[in-house]
Amino acid sequence: MESLIAAPPGELYGRLALWLIDASETDLAAFWNHHRKKTPEIGLSNSWVRRLQPELLQASEIRELILIHWTRLNPHGALESAKGSPHESGVWRAWAVCDPDQAFAAALVAGEYAVDEVVAGLGRFQSEWLRKHFDELPESARRSALAGIEEGAGGADPLATLEFLRKHQGKFNREVFDTLVRKDPLAAYEWIEKHGRSIRGDLPGESLDVLDHFIRTASEQHPAVIGRLAATAPPGALKRKLEDELFKQLLRSDPEAAIQEATAAKAPKSAARQLAWAGQTLVETDPERAFELAGKLFAICPDSFTQGIELRHGDHSITTAGEPNGVNEFSMALVAKDPARVMELALAGNGNGPGSQTFSQLSNQWSSADIEGFSDWVALQSDVSIRDAASVRILHRHQDAGRFSDAIRWAAGIQGPQRVSYLGSVLLHWNAADGDAAARWLDQSGLPPEEADQLRKKLAPP
Repeated sequence: MESLIAAPPGELYGRLALWLIDASETDLAAFWNHHRKKTPEIGLSNSWVRRLQPELLQASEIRELILIHWTRLNPHGALESAKGSPHESGVWRAWAVCDPDQAFAAALVAGEYAVDEVVAGLGRFQSEWLRKHFDELPESARRSALAGIEEGAGGADPLATLEFLRKHQGKFNREVFDTLVRKDPLAAYEWIEKHGRSIRGDLPGESLDVLDHFIRTASEQHPAVIGRLAATAPPGALKRKLEDELFKQLLRSDPEAAIQEATAAKAPKSAARQLAWAGQTLVETDPERAFELAGKLFAICPDSFTQGIELRHGDHSITTAGEPNGVNEFSMALVAKDPARVMELALAGNGNGPGSQTFSQLSNQWSSADIEGFSDWVALQSDVSIRDAASVRILHRHQDAGRFSDAIRWAAGIQGPQRVSYLGSVLLHWNAADGDAAARWLDQSGLPPEEADQLRKKLAPP
């Protein structure tokens, strides 16, 4: 035992496990008393405390190991040693590991506290036994049993545990599902096909996308499975998600091959996603190549910021909700380096003019980060449609910040038919904040009389 007492913290658990194989109850009790004096008196049931403090987690794992062996030798002796201390709960849980039937029977005699601790231990370490005997538990103990099952993260049969928790709790347990993905990813995928990809979360109105979570988790632990599923999935959103994850795998293993694949993609939306993901990996290490990919992205996919699918019927259209495609993040990274270059690349692509979502998003990113730099660029533009669209973005920035004199100046510079409308909008906001200043500007503006009268009517009280 002296060698255990002197063992470094990182080696103690493994050496203790070997020592306990042949340890007598007397030796075990002696080491238990020594260990208790060295570590805080926190019960094993305080799992949230153990997770927050790693040193407490190690101490609780060692205590757990000791108590499991002690209850295997003499559960009543272990209970007597911990009676009245925070470790009494740990003894009941440890006994449940060694002998579920005897521990449960003894707990029923001892009372509600003991039953709660035993069923929690059964849920964590003997989930199959607990599932089989769940209907025999007192109603008051079933919540503790379910909490124990959740803490055990699925046990030996995570699929059965997942279904059990769904039946008795009516919700999805991510930790158990993750265990299932690690053990049997195809079974996890079949579970999603059976129950659907959108699962109710813990909070009211919360919804979890289990399919996205599965793809990310399975890709890390079973990358080949993603390829198998993608090969057999029917055309649609699911196949696209799986193929996107395959591309990300290729991007991690062979970036150049991934870029070639992205450039050759036939579907513009797919090409935009893949070029954006590839470009993000190059912004810091090879910015010139990143800008090159941005140019290809804007050329291949007009309005690449639009993530959904536009559906048209006659003169009407709607855009469906889409999945994040990485274009926004990629462009923000490039705007931080050279916003004018990004804007010029976008304008050079077909369909990315002033009325497009691409122009709107880039203008928003640039003006949000550097309103003065964006304003200088706009002032140099000879294309009236570009200057007018960008001016609207600038005036809104100034207006939202309460800089009404700057906002009205940019509104007055608009040359399109909406000029008076924007002037009126700024004046209304200015009038609400400072009516005298708004009226004074209008009197001194030098606007054509017809326009000035029209704007005065907007400012007149009802």
